[in-house]
Amino acid sequence: MKTKLIDTNGIIRYLVEDPKDNKYQKVFDLFERTEKKEVHIFIDSAVLAEAYYVLTKFYKIPQIDVCEKLIGIVEFSGIILTDKNIAINALNRLKIKNIDFVDAFLIEKALKDNMCIYTADKDLFKSEADTEKIY
Repeated sequence: MKTKLIDTNGIIRYLVEDPKDNKYQKVFDLFERTEKKEVHIFIDSAVLAEAYYVLTKFYKIPQIDVCEKLIGIVEFSGIILTDKNIAINALNRLKIKNIDFVDAFLIEKALKDNMCIYTADKDLFKSEADTEKIY
């Protein structure tokens, strides 16, 4: 089975369009088949971050709703995502913290791998991850 690589637009269409709209039927079919593990889709972390940004900033969907929707997709049986657990933990963090996706991802990565984050971002200093200023 050949793995498919999906872009941000595919994720956005799946989450915001009406499934009854024939224009996007292929997208809905693809995700339905992925949920059943009939197809494998690779989602890059950058694509996930961009989808989060577009849904919260452009579509103005509440952060908690976006996180729930993205977690739902990431947990599909046929989804392949490098650092899948880190991405899910980052999305769960975003449900309670008002920080950027990338910051949440870095925090989760640092906590998982016992690393220190070197940053000038004050939001990261408020996390429970080990951080040091770089200036």
